[in-house]
Amino acid sequence: MYKRLLKPVIMVSLPLFFAFAYLVYTPINPLAAWLNERLMNRTYLGSFRYIDNALMGLTQEEVLQRFPELVSHFGVEFKLLPLNEVTKSQKRQARLKQGELVYVQSDGDVSAYKLSQHNLVMTVAFEETEQQAMYRLGKGPVYLIKQRLAAAPLNPIADRLLALQKEFGFSFRLVNSELAAQEQSGHRVHPFPEFVWMESSDKINGDALYVPLENNQLLVVEDFSSDYVNYFVFAIIISTIALLVGLGVLAWLWPLWNDHANLNRTAREFGRGRLDTRVKIGKGSLASDLGKTFNQMADDIQNLISANQKITNAVAHDLRTPLARLRFAVEILATSDGHSAEEKERYQKTINRSIDSLDYLINQTLVHSRYSRAADLKLFKHTNFSGHILDEVSQYKFDNQSLAFETNIDYFLQENTQFMDAKSLGRALTNLLDNAVVHAKSIIRVSYFQEGDSVCLKVEDDGDGISEEDFQKVLQPYAQLGNQQRESSDSLGLGLAIVNQISQWHNGQLSVTYSELGGAAIQLSWQPHQLSAEQ
Repeated sequence: MYKRLLKPVIMVSLPLFFAFAYLVYTPINPLAAWLNERLMNRTYLGSFRYIDNALMGLTQEEVLQRFPELVSHFGVEFKLLPLNEVTKSQKRQARLKQGELVYVQSDGDVSAYKLSQHNLVMTVAFEETEQQAMYRLGKGPVYLIKQRLAAAPLNPIADRLLALQKEFGFSFRLVNSELAAQEQSGHRVHPFPEFVWMESSDKINGDALYVPLENNQLLVVEDFSSDYVNYFVFAIIISTIALLVGLGVLAWLWPLWNDHANLNRTAREFGRGRLDTRVKIGKGSLASDLGKTFNQMADDIQNLISANQKITNAVAHDLRTPLARLRFAVEILATSDGHSAEEKERYQKTINRSIDSLDYLINQTLVHSRYSRAADLKLFKHTNFSGHILDEVSQYKFDNQSLAFETNIDYFLQENTQFMDAKSLGRALTNLLDNAVVHAKSIIRVSYFQEGDSVCLKVEDDGDGISEEDFQKVLQPYAQLGNQQRESSDSLGLGLAIVNQISQWHNGQLSVTYSELGGAAIQLSWQPHQLSAEQ
């Protein structure tokens, strides 16, 4: 159970893992850094070199005094920092020492250039840093807060702070400078002219602004942050979405995985010889069509094996009689020389009839085997079959003059062609007529007509007919309604079975019913338009 559950979980988890990993390890970031570095080289490298030359020969103290004047005319912020504060990367430090302009992604996007004579690095930020964002965001609110505090000097400070909290939505409290120094100890503190920003180290608790007031007091504005989205809340939202997506995918994948395992297990059982095994898959499953196809295939294989077993048994049974006759006649002729010419002729006829029976049995079996295979659409073409029907009936009428023959052919079918395998349908008609000649008493009727979208070929006779419980039986290979028929070489039980196979070649069906003439009516129906579309 757990092993089966592990695979869907891995299939859900891996895409989510790689999706988040891509955000961190995406190759876009190094490419963007390389492009930005090339841009900054073209824009600022000359300026950096000019400033470096201007500071040549000065002491470090003189450099710190002269630097602000040199960069005062630039529209971006220049800084002069120790090398270790700019980057911890040994590779970048080596490049800086070699006089290269280096792109650094730290607090914003920064380009750095080391002074030739000092261990100081010039930096320029061409995007707003977090400190700049905080100063820009906090400067206005701090000014308004100080104005509100000064507007009502006679009110108690507690009342004024409560009013500020309602107006601005921040938490306010007063501390002295000593307490403020203790609170800021160990935190990242960024001083600005109007206030001091104490950055939260965990990004969960909000940042705080320390605003200096009179009497050595500071107003602490809590939960004030430059982050547009709280990292903790953002992480919870992303995690929740990822969890819901994962559960949704798992809920969709788990039934599909079960159906796959069920189908796999059923296929193994079927392969081991349990031919009655079928897969059970719900109608709403994505694998429903696959399950139906498998069950249909299993039915076809089981029916084919069952039919082959019946054919094998029937062939073995039908071989016994002619073989026994053949052996008896051969033994008689071989063991005795006292037979008359008439007796020898009779035994030779017995041998010939037995050989003819064996030959007929083999030929009929081969014909049935041929039509048991899948149809070859290359043999199908548009044919006017009505002429073949008239010719075949005319021949049977000549060979069986004691019987009357009727033909009913639709005018539309006389004038138009239909998509069919004419050769196989000709054999089907011959088998139907042979069957009718055996059982008819006086009349046989052949009809060729349209019924809806189907074309129908129907042969009827006025014989004794077939009982309803035997309608399907007579369509099976080697099925005979009386064992006495096996005494005749012309009755092997394959005639209607071959016609049934031909009907399946045409994606049609063969039906057995009662005839108005009193005997049996056997009808072959198929849809030629559907076959033509499949081609």
